[in-house]
Amino acid sequence: MKQFFSRYFHLVFVGIFFTLAFYLAVASPLWADENIYLELAKRAASDPLRPFDPMLAWVPHPPLGWYLFAAFNFMPRLASILTTALCTYFLYHVSQKLYGDGIAKISVVLLLSTFGYMLYSSVAHLDGPLTAFMALSLLSFLAWLKLGNNRYLLFSGLNVGLASMTKYTAVPILFGTFILWLVVLRERVNLSMFFKALVVYALSLVPLALWAYGLYISYGNFVHEYSEIYELFPTNASLIAVNLIVYAVNALILWGFPFFSWIRKHPFDSDVKLLLIYSSVLFVFFVLIAPMAAIIYPSMNRYLLPIVPATTIISAKSLKEEKPMIRFIILILQFVDVTLFASLILLYPPFISLAYSFYSQLLRIIGVPEG
Repeated sequence: MKQFFSRYFHLVFVGIFFTLAFYLAVASPLWADENIYLELAKRAASDPLRPFDPMLAWVPHPPLGWYLFAAFNFMPRLASILTTALCTYFLYHVSQKLYGDGIAKISVVLLLSTFGYMLYSSVAHLDGPLTAFMALSLLSFLAWLKLGNNRYLLFSGLNVGLASMTKYTAVPILFGTFILWLVVLRERVNLSMFFKALVVYALSLVPLALWAYGLYISYGNFVHEYSEIYELFPTNASLIAVNLIVYAVNALILWGFPFFSWIRKHPFDSDVKLLLIYSSVLFVFFVLIAPMAAIIYPSMNRYLLPIVPATTIISAKSLKEEKPMIRFIILILQFVDVTLFASLILLYPPFISLAYSFYSQLLRIIGVPEG
C-alpha cells in the first residue's frame, strides 16, 4: 500500500481537487464579475459573427473568454475546469520530460495546492483559462529550447494566440519573457531557431491584430479609453511603492510553504533562473500598471496567478530534496488551505463580507482611500 501511494499520490490530489472544483462550480452562486462575463457570453452565443458588442466599450478584454464560456452555455464554469485540467496535464508532461517523474508529480500537486487556484478554476472568470494558456505557451517554449522538438514551438505559438485573445496583458508578459530568455541563451540559440520562433509568434498574433483593428474601427483609440477608465498607468511614485509591497505579499502567498524550502535547498539551476525571469516580468508588469488595483481591490491578486505553473516547478525541485514526511506535510497543509478558502469564498457569502470589512478597516488605518 505504501509503495502504491508513493507511486500514485499525485492522483489522489488531482481527484480530490477536480471533484471539489466541480462541486463548487455547480453549488455556488454567481461570484464577482461572472454576471458580466456570462452576459457577454450569452450575446456571443446569440450572434457569434457580431463580435463588437457595445458592452466592450468598457470591458477591457478581447473576446475569446466570452466564446469559450458560450461554448459551455449549459455550464460556463466547466470551461475553467477543463482548461485547468489541460494545464495540469501539460505541466506534468513537460516536467516529466525535462526533470523526471518525481518532480512532475510534486509539480502537479503544488499547482493544485496553490492559494486561490481552486477558486479561479471553479468560476467563469478569465484568470483560470488565461493561466492555462500562458502556462502551455511558456512550458512549450521551454521544452522547445531544451529538446529542440518543433512541435513544442508550434504548440507554444498556438497558446500565445489563445492567451492574447483572452487578455491583452498576456502579450507583453510572454514576449518580454521570450526575448529575455533568448538573450540569456544567445549562445545556444542559432539563427535558424530565432527565425522559426519569429515566424511562429508573428503568426500567433494575427488574430489579436485583426481584433484590435476591428475594435479600433468600432470604438476609436480603445487603449487610451481603457487607460482613462481604469487608471492603468502610474501617476504617483508612492502608489507604485504601495503596489510593490502588496503584490510582493501576494506573491509570497502564492508561493506558500515551499518558499521556505527554496531558501533551504537553493534549487537555482539554469532552468529555474529562466522561470524566475518569467515570474519577474509578470510581477514588474503588474506593479507598474494599474497602480491602485492591488491595494484597493484585494481580489486583484489573481493577476499574479499565471506565475504559479512556473513557480511550482521551482518548488518541486526544492521539495524533491526534502524528507518525504516534511514534503507530505507541506502538501497537505497547502491543499487544505486552498480547499477551505475556495469553499468559504463561494459557499459562505458572510465570509466575503467579513473579509472585505476587515480589509476596509485596514485601508483606513494605513491611510489609503478606498475610491
